[in-house]
Amino acid sequence: MHYFSIICKDAPDSNTKRRALRTAHLERLKQLQIEQRLLIAGPYYAQSPINDDTIDGHIIGDIIIAKFATQTEANEWAAADPFVTAGIYLNIDIHPFNPTISDLL
Repeated sequence: MHYFSIICKDAPDSNTKRRALRTAHLERLKQLQIEQRLLIAGPYYAQSPINDDTIDGHIIGDIIIAKFATQTEANEWAAADPFVTAGIYLNIDIHPFNPTISDLL
């Protein structure tokens, strides 16, 4: 198994859908965690238009780093996520990832 980074960018105005499907999305991530395949997952935020050092609380995507046997398996797992099937994500980039330094390993 290899780690893959799954970097997802939200479509505009997707926050309402995101809230509605959050539980189903988290259940899939929890399953990866139970299987000891999840390194880390979470949303990323927009910068404040007033102060570049402050996040404005507006989620604009997610980053997931998890183990998969192949790139194809990572792609298929991501494609089945409720955020993908509902059109919340505008695009997804999936790449092999090497966790060189981490307190999580």
